[in-house]
Amino acid sequence: MAPSMPTASSPLASVLNEAMDASQEIDPEATEEDPDFHGELAKNQRRVIISKLLDPVRITFREQDELLRGQANTLPERFYRTFYETSATLSKYVSIDTHVKHRKRKTLVIQDGMAFQPVARFTVHDYLHREGIERHLVWNQKKDPSGYVSVFNELSHAKRRAGFHYDESQRIGQRVSIACINTTGLIPATVHAKCESKICILTKEPGSKELEKSKMIWRDVDIPVWIHRKAREQYGGTITPEQLEESGADMCISITEIRNCNLKEEGPFGSVRRDSICAKGHDYEWLFCGPISDSRTVDVWPWDGTRLYMYGSHRPIRSFENSGQPWVWEKTKKMWVPDWVRKPLASDEAQDNSNKRKNDQDQHDQDKHDKRKRKCCKTCGCTKKRPLLSISAIMSTQTLPQPLVHDTMA
Repeated sequence: MAPSMPTASSPLASVLNEAMDASQEIDPEATEEDPDFHGELAKNQRRVIISKLLDPVRITFREQDELLRGQANTLPERFYRTFYETSATLSKYVSIDTHVKHRKRKTLVIQDGMAFQPVARFTVHDYLHREGIERHLVWNQKKDPSGYVSVFNELSHAKRRAGFHYDESQRIGQRVSIACINTTGLIPATVHAKCESKICILTKEPGSKELEKSKMIWRDVDIPVWIHRKAREQYGGTITPEQLEESGADMCISITEIRNCNLKEEGPFGSVRRDSICAKGHDYEWLFCGPISDSRTVDVWPWDGTRLYMYGSHRPIRSFENSGQPWVWEKTKKMWVPDWVRKPLASDEAQDNSNKRKNDQDQHDQDKHDKRKRKCCKTCGCTKKRPLLSISAIMSTQTLPQPLVHDTMA
């Protein structure tokens, strides 16, 4: 006897109908074809992507990819970081008295032993993904502070950036410096994890709040990084992010390597208005994941607007255009200080004079390879005006400006 079909009024038929309706509501194919998530947005729409790495996260050192990268000579012997008095990244080589925002925000303090420190505290889960990296590469964005610190793999790129900050940037720097950073102990590694991304489409209609539509996607990612060898020595060939932090090993990434990994290829299509990872340039840029320790700093050199003083000078080094403000480079402190603070330090000048001939010759040789015409305002041809700094905000003439250093993280 054939089994009878459930009638429309039977409980079983009701359950089947509800299941069919639910399957139609969450049809994945229909969601994938939604142009709002992967296509061009309307003028009244914006797309926000929030990503994070899910546990378990594995960091490996001895797989084939790492061995090949270690033989490719990708890692330079030195990094170079260009910075100036109002850089968002905290630095022990910039007096807090010259940075208004840092002076007002008491939470912006730099750890002991750190040369450079980002505003946000870096974690592998929250920052090591495409959106976190692209956020850092977009300048002058106040929301969602970055957990990275930028460096360059060649001095020529750092010099070019110094000239840009001095002459062309929206935020003109009057006291620009370049730090030389060693890469000792860094070895190739790979972070393996599943990345979870929430894609939100926000639509603004006249007279109403933004309407949000969202969906979740997951994908496996393998992210190339460089980590100090002491993490592997302490915990072996495969470690966790928690072990990485406990080891105290620093980590950095190469933008060139990131472009060639599946972090870019497997990401949401059309997820950003400007594809920062794929944009031209940045091949020479590396990012430290978190702060850079002072022990990695080889030296710090001043840029006066026309040239870089790598070997000092027998004369005081002044910013070429200082808006009439008396700032001068203090060699012993490796920072720009008010001129009247430096005047009592005559012993430094005497020591400089003893090395005058050697320094002048070294600087002359350097300048041969680094002749650069100072740029002027494109509108009228005159020199760009610098924003004036309130001298009253600087510390007393009796003491040198000191970088703000505490042992707590911002």
